[in-house]
Amino acid sequence: MRVGTAFASLMRRKKRVGLERRIGYISPENNAGIWHGASVKSGFTETFSGKKTKRFWYPNVSEKEIYSDILDEKIKTTFTAKALREIDNAGGFDNYIMRTPDKVLCSNFAIELKRQMETVQRFSKHTDMSLEEIKAEITPVKLSKHVWIQRDYTNRFYFDWKGPRKHMVFC
Repeated sequence: MRVGTAFASLMRRKKRVGLERRIGYISPENNAGIWHGASVKSGFTETFSGKKTKRFWYPNVSEKEIYSDILDEKIKTTFTAKALREIDNAGGFDNYIMRTPDKVLCSNFAIELKRQMETVQRFSKHTDMSLEEIKAEITPVKLSKHVWIQRDYTNRFYFDWKGPRKHMVFC
C-alpha cells in the first residue's frame, strides 16, 4: 500500500491525524489547585446494544501541603498525581512552578503563584529588603465590597439635575 492511499483511507475513516489534543473544560476546582493540565474529561461508552451513555473521567486529585523555598511558606492546595510526578521531575516545587509554561499550568492559582514568586525573586535580587518586608510590600490591600466609602464628585453633570425630566442637557 502506498503512502498516499494509506492517508486517504485514514481520512475516509474520519480519524484525525497529527492534530493537537483539545483542552478540556477548566473547572473551578482546577483553577483553585495545581493540576498540570489535567481536567475532567467526558465521553460516551457504548453498550452491547449500541446505546451510548455519557461518562466522565476524573483526575486523581488529593489535597497536599508543599513547602516553597522562595516564598518560605507552606502552600496547601489540591494536586493531581500527574502534577506531583512533574514536581519530582523538575527537582522541587519552586523549579516546577517557575519553569513550567502558563499554558501547561492553566490554573489561575498556579499562574498567580508564579507571578508572586517572580516578583519576590526580582525584589530580593535588586533590593536589600527581607522576605517579610517584600511580602508585606507586594500583598494587595483587601477592602470589603460592602463597606461604603464617601466619595466627593463635584464635577459630574448629574449634580446639576433639577429633578425628573427637568435635568440640564449638555449638547
